[in-house]
Amino acid sequence: MLGGGRQPIVHTQQSFREVAERIRPLAPDMVYFGGTTQTAAGKLIKDLRAAQVTCPVMVPDGCYEKAFIESASAQDLANVYATIGGTDPKLLRGKGQEFVTKYKEKYKKDPEAYAVYGYEAAAVFLAAVRTVGKKDRDAILKACLATKDFEGGAVGKWSFDADGDTTLQQLTISKVENGDFVPQRVVDKKA
Repeated sequence: MLGGGRQPIVHTQQSFREVAERIRPLAPDMVYFGGTTQTAAGKLIKDLRAAQVTCPVMVPDGCYEKAFIESASAQDLANVYATIGGTDPKLLRGKGQEFVTKYKEKYKKDPEAYAVYGYEAAAVFLAAVRTVGKKDRDAILKACLATKDFEGGAVGKWSFDADGDTTLQQLTISKVENGDFVPQRVVDKKA
């Protein structure tokens, strides 16, 4: 919560009305909930709205899933934003868009935010296995971490850096609208 400090919760409690009532007189510019759908994000937002806390609420990638949207009403989720470390599937182009199309055809639903990155991880692993050519865990791990300019997946060209992080440095900020995450901005650390 910007300007108001921390308001801890216990996600198993039945109601967050007491917390919401403590937040309301602070008139925050924004409330940030650093939890997940499973740690009662929807219930917290419902109680904030019931307590007339109408400021924007920001949640992290642990809420960037359909289950979060289904955990509260559209009215409660008005002015709610969520972030993911990566690009929202709706914004993917080229091979990424092909992945989304094939996923929808097979599973009859949109992929969750990190589905394409699971696909990407598998593609890197399989490329490393082909490179090593034998059952050797250490060699396969080294081959994975040595990945440079990889284009065999769905998210474009990327590499692992010396720390084992990817060179993909996007963060998507989306707003919940009409039962969906609608990307508002992509921040690229490289830009």
